[in-house]
Amino acid sequence: MFLGYPVVLLAGLLIVPPVGAQTSHGSASDTAHAGLVEAMKQDLRRLVKAEEAFRARHSTYTGVLPQEDFATRPERRVIVVAHEDKGYSATLTTTEEPGLTCGLYDGIGVAPSPVITSARKPACWHALPSGTIVAD
Repeated sequence: MFLGYPVVLLAGLLIVPPVGAQTSHGSASDTAHAGLVEAMKQDLRRLVKAEEAFRARHSTYTGVLPQEDFATRPERRVIVVAHEDKGYSATLTTTEEPGLTCGLYDGIGVAPSPVITSARKPACWHALPSGTIVAD
């Protein structure tokens, strides 16, 4: 019986493909997607700095900063909901990959997605056809 157990375990390991073979991670499209997600998060980090600079000068946040102050590409659009001097929330979308959204919040701003775990930390997500939100 002892001899059969390792053989069954070994057979199980041989049948299950490696994780890399089960997903498409590492493909060119995944690499491009990861690069886009990181670029959009960088845009939002620049937005945080721009909002901080505006608040330092005017004692309030704004939702009307020029896109050029933080967005690196014209294909990306941001919506900021400012709550005077208390905080803001922001979402960033792009035509580069429809359905991809990134966002963040600060202060009393409301996190625009449940994938955002803490203030001032950008996160990205997309919605599946079922409506389920998936973190990117």
